[in-house]
Amino acid sequence: MARIQLRLYVNPGEVEVFVNIRQKTGDDYPTMAKIDTGAAISLLPEKLMPQLDYELVGSGTIELEQAGIAQQSFKAVEARVTLSFQDELGNQTVPRTAVVWFADTHILLIGFRDLLEHAILHVDMPHRDGWIEID
Repeated sequence: MARIQLRLYVNPGEVEVFVNIRQKTGDDYPTMAKIDTGAAISLLPEKLMPQLDYELVGSGTIELEQAGIAQQSFKAVEARVTLSFQDELGNQTVPRTAVVWFADTHILLIGFRDLLEHAILHVDMPHRDGWIEID
């Protein structure tokens, strides 16, 4: 099980991880993503689609209702991507395939399906220390 050190922020409280997403060229696209323990599926900006290697799930386009927000919805493209996590010390997980939603956003969110559901998340906000262990 790989142990990846996380970046923690107190105000506002959030946790980030380095992510490498496979591009069409076979190289990795390195970026930062926020860990969202309330997200069912990971979210990626649709502007990355032209360069990333992905496979559509079903028809691809879906419409989603935002949880807890009345009468707000957004469209997304559901796809599979291959990604790995990495930290500043060079520790890296093995690449894994995950279902994600590409949407009109600038934020990358890591959610449960295919990723956090296989992980143990350790967060110590007072000491600003945290890591993720993923099989």
